[in-house]
Amino acid sequence: MSNRSLMVPFDLQDGYSVAFNDVHKNENHIHENNFREESNQRSATQSFLEEKQRLTEAQREENSQNWLWYQMSKIETSMGNYTGSVSVEAIQELAIIKAPVLEQLLSERSEAVDKASQFVLKVALKALEQDGREVIPGVITVIVMGYTIIYNCRLTHYLSSLTD
Repeated sequence: MSNRSLMVPFDLQDGYSVAFNDVHKNENHIHENNFREESNQRSATQSFLEEKQRLTEAQREENSQNWLWYQMSKIETSMGNYTGSVSVEAIQELAIIKAPVLEQLLSERSEAVDKASQFVLKVALKALEQDGREVIPGVITVIVMGYTIIYNCRLTHYLSSLTD
């Protein structure tokens, strides 16, 4: 009888340790599953945010091009040499409501954006030539309508603009 009473605690202890190990394994399995699920959620959230950022950037670029198109068509109209197929008011409306530009108008818009970019570049270089100051050797700056135009004329020929 004393042998049996000595054996009972070992039986219980072994059973307890097996049960404890099983619970521990289950807890580890649950933690691993939770970790995997959280990782997947983080990854999905990151992907969603990156895609949202990409779409926002694409929309910003579209809006910018539509406004350049509008500004260029307005300038050309005032000079009497606008040759676009879309009215200036329609271009303005596209820019305001941020509507997608029709496929057949994309080349017309691209041409206007290129003209606008060249126009801005000419204005910037003319302003630098007339009123630019060489604050740092080789770097000329000028302020035009709240924009600071900076031109590194010696090393990089880098032209940039900042708003005040």
